[in-house]
Amino acid sequence: MRQRAPQQRLRPHALAESHGGDAHPAHVARGARGAGQQPRGLQPPAARRRGVRDARRALRRAARRRLSRRHLDGHELRVRDQPGDAANIWPQPLQKPHPPIWIPGGGSLETWEWTAKLDYVYCYLSYYGYKRGKATMDGFWEAIAKAGADDNPYRAGFLQLVCVADTDAEAERLYFPHVHYFYQKCLNVWEGFAEAPGYRTLKTMQAGIKPQVGAQARKIRQSLDWGKYLEQGYVIAGSPKTVREQLAECIKSLRVGHLMGLLQIGSMPKDLTLRNTALFAKEVMPHVRDLWPGYKDRWWPTGSAR
Repeated sequence: MRQRAPQQRLRPHALAESHGGDAHPAHVARGARGAGQQPRGLQPPAARRRGVRDARRALRRAARRRLSRRHLDGHELRVRDQPGDAANIWPQPLQKPHPPIWIPGGGSLETWEWTAKLDYVYCYLSYYGYKRGKATMDGFWEAIAKAGADDNPYRAGFLQLVCVADTDAEAERLYFPHVHYFYQKCLNVWEGFAEAPGYRTLKTMQAGIKPQVGAQARKIRQSLDWGKYLEQGYVIAGSPKTVREQLAECIKSLRVGHLMGLLQIGSMPKDLTLRNTALFAKEVMPHVRDLWPGYKDRWWPTGSAR
């Protein structure tokens, strides 16, 4: 079945750079839902490994030079069989040999080992907050140590929902309806997709890592209110001072150099999203930007402002 060719991911990076914008990292997902559940005659783990290998190869090749379709083909990726636009790798990114590669993940042990081996950034995309995410990130750092890689915090990223207001009380009034909508309405995934056979590896399940979607996760979310969202770390919300303190705890406890703040949540309208973003940029971000002195971020896009 046709998949979106990974080399197409380079196009927005190249357009942003060529028009004078900031450079960006390239993201390669391992086993995203849908792609990871189309085994095409192979056992799912084997199909996923081959598909990821093909995607990484095509992305790196396409970033380096102009190539014909056959140079981008692999076992699972068949660019020559896709529409003409799928093989269009113009314009190319200015960053050479290619943009830094960040790998989004949801807790697979094999992804930890893979990013350590290739020296990529591992970005844990969790909607359940830093307190529940600590066990996963502790496992990641253990895998890094076993692989003999350094403990540079910038080789890790974490997604955290953040809501900033003038006061803690105002944060609840402004953001609770949209946060609650997100957790009760936007994460409902049919069990057949949430835990399709082979989607998560046996090694990951044996480690006790829980899925973020599906029936079990839904039961947990149904009991949440604003107090529990904050207490359990699902959302970091409140005044700028409150948010700064909790984000510093999040960054330090997880040992992450790349914090990915999710500032538009659920049913949040444009004006509130802009306000949240502005308050975060002015009142929070400058205070949590340099929490890892002495470490060099060698995974940051070349020439991009921090």
